[in-house]
Amino acid sequence: MPKKKSDPLKGLARHLDRLDYYAVLGIPENASPAVVRNAFYDLCRRLHPDALGPLPEVLRAGSQQIAQRINESYCVLRHPVRRRAYDRALRENGPRRMPLVEVGGESAKPSRRDQGETAEGRQFSERAIACLRTGDRAGAIRNWRTALAFEPQNESFRKRLDEALTDAS
Repeated sequence: MPKKKSDPLKGLARHLDRLDYYAVLGIPENASPAVVRNAFYDLCRRLHPDALGPLPEVLRAGSQQIAQRINESYCVLRHPVRRRAYDRALRENGPRRMPLVEVGGESAKPSRRDQGETAEGRQFSERAIACLRTGDRAGAIRNWRTALAFEPQNESFRKRLDEALTDAS
């Protein structure tokens, strides 16, 4: 007999509170950032309420809870500071869930100033961060310089540029 699309939802929803973030995403604890990202997108495609089509209300609520936990898992495990704090909490038999405000203080939720005051500043700062993730330090430097052209008084951008320049030498 073929499995119905509600079968995995029922099982996962029933056990969701017992799973740590690695188990939610179905990845090992030493998974690379790319594996974390791929698992997240795969689960979103398969289990997000919008991807499942029409569901009875009880299954839709479970699906939304699962989607929220998948997103929460990804938000913690994709960020190195959050992930280290979460791993430390797991080793100390802490909670399997970790609200982002507990994870890293300021670094867990950057201020608007750190993200940029203008759309252009934010755009080029995000590009710089993306360049760093791929190892393109020259690209990061170029993008932070451009971000600073839009926001010359932004100390966060200046600090990040200085760090990138120091690391490049």
